[in-house]
Amino acid sequence: MSSVADLVQDGRCAQLQQVVDCPTGRFVCFTRSAGAAWSLSVTDGVDVWTWQAGQAELDAHRDVAELSSFEAYFSRFRTAFLAGEVSISGTGHRLQCTLGKGSSTLTYNLYEATASERREELKHVLFRLADKVVELDQKLADSSAWLDALRQARPERTAAKGGAGFDLDMQRTRGRAAAKVKRKEGYSILNPDSKRVKAPRGVCFDDDDDDSS
Repeated sequence: MSSVADLVQDGRCAQLQQVVDCPTGRFVCFTRSAGAAWSLSVTDGVDVWTWQAGQAELDAHRDVAELSSFEAYFSRFRTAFLAGEVSISGTGHRLQCTLGKGSSTLTYNLYEATASERREELKHVLFRLADKVVELDQKLADSSAWLDALRQARPERTAAKGGAGFDLDMQRTRGRAAAKVKRKEGYSILNPDSKRVKAPRGVCFDDDDDDSS
């Protein structure tokens, strides 16, 4: 049978974090896998509330959720968590954290950590989030450097493409202009190669000649 650490790792729920805005305040919700236990914690920056589970607790919670496998259990957890479908209620020594919407929800009862546990959890999440920021900054710097190198490597090629396009447009323009032939006077508009035929006007009789005869 797989250990808790293996189940959590396979479900990709070992290190998740989410900022949750609730009527009762703003919280950071995060997961942690340590040894034979997996925990879901919430902090407002001062206090910490935690739900922790070993193998027996995970089995029981999965049964309550009516899910047949841990794959389905952690898939539901991760999907709701990353989508921000997290709500927190309660005050004092106990908070309730609900993930998901409708009938597909997971509910956890979190209890206030002791002073030593609070220090440990805050220290853990502080450095974890700092590492995440450093990692993202490094990825951004690498992407910017890659884009700069790409721009420097292709200026001539880009200019050549632009010039070729301009020349092609000029050639097309000149071709269209050359194709326009000026119509000669007396030639047909529909058929420029043939002269227009004047319509016959009939025979003109001179009345004065008839009278003189």
